[in-house]
Amino acid sequence: MQENSIELLMALAVEASLANSLLNTEQERKRKEMELFNLYVEHYQKLQENEKTCSFCKKEFKTIKAVKEHERIHKGIKPFVCNICNTSFTQSSSLRTHSFTHSGLKPYKCTQCPSAFTTSSRLKEHLNSHLGIKNYKCSKCDKSFTQHCNMIAHEKTHEKIEQEFKCQDCPAVYRNRTSLIRHRKKHQ
Repeated sequence: MQENSIELLMALAVEASLANSLLNTEQERKRKEMELFNLYVEHYQKLQENEKTCSFCKKEFKTIKAVKEHERIHKGIKPFVCNICNTSFTQSSSLRTHSFTHSGLKPYKCTQCPSAFTTSSRLKEHLNSHLGIKNYKCSKCDKSFTQHCNMIAHEKTHEKIEQEFKCQDCPAVYRNRTSLIRHRKKHQ
């Protein structure tokens, strides 16, 4: 009877050892699965991040669709064509805004003055001039502007003058003939 008990205990020990080994193997398998899953998630997130970044200029976007639309600019793809003048655009919104030039429609009206604009962004920029908000700063000096186009025009003044227009009555020098003519009126 004691032999049977010993054999039974031995069999149980072997079975327990085997079960423990299987349990360790199962735990190891689950651990490896989790590692692989985490690697997959990390890889997928990096892919998503890369897909949301322009492959040309590295600008980041919130959606893959926005990246694809933006990349058309770099590729020169302009699928949206004006049926009046055949001007083409990279985005449908640009074509819609352009169509206002043909209709004369300026749906965005300033509440402070009679000015009206084809886009809400141009109206917001214009409103900054009423509020004195200067969001556009010259990259070469400390001068700030209410409108982007004025900053761009100003930044050109920092470029080397290719042709000078000199006043004959004083030492003033101008970049263009129009500015010189305006200046010369002061001497009259």
